[in-house]
Amino acid sequence: MDEHTKKQLIAILLFVSCLFSGWLLFITPAGENKQLHSFAQADSLLNQTFGDFNISSNQISSRSIRVDSTFSRKSYRISVPPEFSKTQFHAALQQQLSPYDISLPAEVTFPEKDMAIHFYYGDKVFQTVKLITNKDLTMQRSFAHVIIAFNSRPPDYLVDIITSMGEPIPLAIIIHPPLVLPGWWGDFRSKHNQTLYIWPKTSDSENLLTANSESLNNNLEPLEESSPNAVLLHFFEDQQTASALLQNTPFSYIDAREAFILDADAGRSAFDQTFRALVRRAREGTTPLGIIMASEESLAWTQEELNTFKKGGLMITSPRPEDY
Repeated sequence: MDEHTKKQLIAILLFVSCLFSGWLLFITPAGENKQLHSFAQADSLLNQTFGDFNISSNQISSRSIRVDSTFSRKSYRISVPPEFSKTQFHAALQQQLSPYDISLPAEVTFPEKDMAIHFYYGDKVFQTVKLITNKDLTMQRSFAHVIIAFNSRPPDYLVDIITSMGEPIPLAIIIHPPLVLPGWWGDFRSKHNQTLYIWPKTSDSENLLTANSESLNNNLEPLEESSPNAVLLHFFEDQQTASALLQNTPFSYIDAREAFILDADAGRSAFDQTFRALVRRAREGTTPLGIIMASEESLAWTQEELNTFKKGGLMITSPRPEDY
């Protein structure tokens, strides 16, 4: 392929990407218009988007450009790895800022494929963000586990939503004493290719596997007889206690003592904050666990969160059961 053909192909791909960005903006439901009180609001949302895309402070440089005696325009220069999606970043910014009547036209330079995004409020450009490809940078990956929890048989339509996410996300079924598998268990497993865990709770809906309990073996005995190969969630804070109490059981376990619990009943703001805390923990180098209490709303929000944070290198991996 000669150089001219390469440039034509790059131009076509970038044009398609821009169309895709516009399409993303078009299909995003129109939100309530918001009042822009100062350009600092836009700066705050920009910094939130930096965080969503896992752009660290050492990738960012900024300066003020004096326009006249009363106004200075802020200019950001962002170094990004070659695999970074500038189009997705642009689309995310549009979704954040369009409710404030801020328009974000972008221009791409060739052959570098760098992007400059201009922040317009009315007819004034008050800020510019330049995304510059740096071949010495690599996308920073982070990892997390996600489990979807149900209080009863998972409805088929919710299972289909989970499957459509394309992630290795197992299901946890909450059961109460007597701890026996529900009657639908076998039929569900034959119908759906889903990994199923058990989340044992007391009759008062407290976590059963969480403290030194004399009745623990009695509670687990019915499950031991019906499903000795089951995988259970435990919440023991002390690993020595967990080992001492669980080593004589036939089950495997998922350590959920530091799990982030996400429930739509807490509201969207709390859900978002908890998911961001999960992502921050993942970016610190651990592999945290998030447990999503299943509902249509929580699954929709989870998909949105994954769409956001996967752009910044988040990857969902399957939990690994442990034997004690």
